Amino acid sequence: MLISSLFYSLLASIGVLLGSDTSMVEAAIQARQLQAEARRANAELSMIQNSNPLPESGGENRLEKIDAEQLPESITPITADDALPLSITVDETNDNMPLLIEMADGPVDDARDYEFIDHPPSNDKKYLHYPDWFKKSQLNLHHDLKVAAKQNKNLLLYFAAPNCAYCEQLQDVILEQPDIKTYIRHYFDVVGINAMGGIVLTTPEGILTTESEYAASEETYFTPSLLFYVYDKTLKKAHSVLRLRGYYPAYVIRAALDYVQGKEYLKESFNEYIAAVKPPPPKDYTLHKNPLFMLPPYQLERRKTPGKRPLLVIFEQGQCHACDRFHQQHMTNPDILEKLKKMEVVQFNLQGDTPLTTPQGRKLTASAWAKKLGLFYTPSLLFFDEWGREILRIESIVGLHRLNVALDFVLEQGYRNYGPNLMRWYMHKLRNQSKQQRTLMNKK
Repeated sequence: MLISSLFYSLLASIGVLLGSDTSMVEAAIQARQLQAEARRANAELSMIQNSNPLPESGGENRLEKIDAEQLPESITPITADDALPLSITVDETNDNMPLLIEMADGPVDDARDYEFIDHPPSNDKKYLHYPDWFKKSQLNLHHDLKVAAKQNKNLLLYFAAPNCAYCEQLQDVILEQPDIKTYIRHYFDVVGINAMGGIVLTTPEGILTTESEYAASEETYFTPSLLFYVYDKTLKKAHSVLRLRGYYPAYVIRAALDYVQGKEYLKESFNEYIAAVKPPPPKDYTLHKNPLFMLPPYQLERRKTPGKRPLLVIFEQGQCHACDRFHQQHMTNPDILEKLKKMEVVQFNLQGDTPLTTPQGRKLTASAWAKKLGLFYTPSLLFFDEWGREILRIESIVGLHRLNVALDFVLEQGYRNYGPNLMRWYMHKLRNQSKQQRTLMNKK
């Protein structure tokens, strides 16, 4: 009976799609993704029986056509100058838990968070799994958010990808720490999304799309990425309040969970919040040096006269374990150094008063620019093209493999066809390399 119900639900969805503007999703993609959803439904029958039923077609949960102008804006941490016009009325829980940072005795930077090899497996097998305590969702995120709100919870979207070493590290090391796991399960419903997948989903805003297109619209071009949603019961509207793009150490995850659950987003940006939680070192702290780094004056403007090489801006700070590792492992690697020689590289202190002119011609101090960019983690790497337009940023833990791929993406100008979506470009590159290898083997 359940399979039959799901089948007719899918048929109804097809009718909605074909009866509306077919330009929103190409017919071939529609058929392929709806078939995938059917396979998913049958394969996970027992899972679905224990979850919430699909909403009726029509009403406030109706499927809506995809409109590029209606897709959610990128969710970067809001700056101090921005106010969040929300009237959140989510009920308080009766048994408030202490802050994670307090339970962990402060924001400790644990070396174990960094000890893993970030290169994907050498075999071609695609592997992706989620912890068994994640919500068994049918990917109607609009419905999932409402259900979470009724349970006095928020919705946490976890974007992952097959063969992602960073995802495995987050799941197996960070999220399995007892305090973090208990806190998340108490205050959040977590839904896993394949950032490279093609299953149809409904976003928290009620828009129909696919997993990969939703991930691209949210600029989750590094996995894992975490997107935090809250539900405004007064306005009956979903709000994304924080995005973490990439893999972060445990203290950042703890701070993010406290920030969202404590509604601190109504008061300040996340970079301000985490700076208060983990006070920065003195701004005059000496940073690591490298002969590749540009010397002052820092005239980075490229708006009027284009640069001859891509620009890499590195923000660091003192007493930074991740910065130390970056210089010890990455800035001594021959392959990395050869690629960096093809760029202009400049280093700034995240807290510094160093005067500079940004690529777009604004005269600021290093700390003011970092604040405007919404940066809170170090090292943060920002790549700009010859006209001073930001191509890509890495503002999370980065290993040798990911950094190599990012440098290739910039130097090979993959952004010209793929925008900031490094993962799609890299997958396309791997497929082409595989085809070339098969062709050579066939010739032999």
